[in-house]
Amino acid sequence: MTRNLTPLTYDTAEAGAKSILGTLPEWDLSDLYTGEDAPELARDLKWLEGECAGFATDYEGKLDKLDATGLLECVLRNEKISSIAGRVMSYAGLRYYQQTTDADRAKFMSDMQEQITNFTTPLVFFTLELNRLEDDHLAGLFAGNTEMAMRLRIALGEKSCHMGIDELYVSAYR
Repeated sequence: MTRNLTPLTYDTAEAGAKSILGTLPEWDLSDLYTGEDAPELARDLKWLEGECAGFATDYEGKLDKLDATGLLECVLRNEKISSIAGRVMSYAGLRYYQQTTDADRAKFMSDMQEQITNFTTPLVFFTLELNRLEDDHLAGLFAGNTEMAMRLRIALGEKSCHMGIDELYVSAYR
């Protein structure tokens, strides 16, 4: 017995792409960026390049000397960097996954990944230094600053596991 199998098409942007699943949805990415040449994308990349370099200059080797307000500002800056870099890579990745056979989309995603990696590589120190801060030092910073305690709990990742989630909350609300 011979079966006639029709290959599935997963690239939704392909003209008339159909599969046994029907026409697949296409994402509207305009909430992220309107295109590869969007001025907002260029603005965000330029900002990331400068902000990552500035962040490393401002904080590398200095986290243990920051007071609660300074550390909170540092964490907020790091969150904004992560948010903007995530937005760029979400756009590049989702656009690529709409049509994985498009070489231009693949190149664009690769170029964005390379730029984001180059911009953020100097920030590797942040998590390393944050995790080296002593628990007593962190508890002192958390005391009376609930916003910092909650944000650092996320930023610290594994370090918060060493300290214990309950201890973070207790020290934040003393």
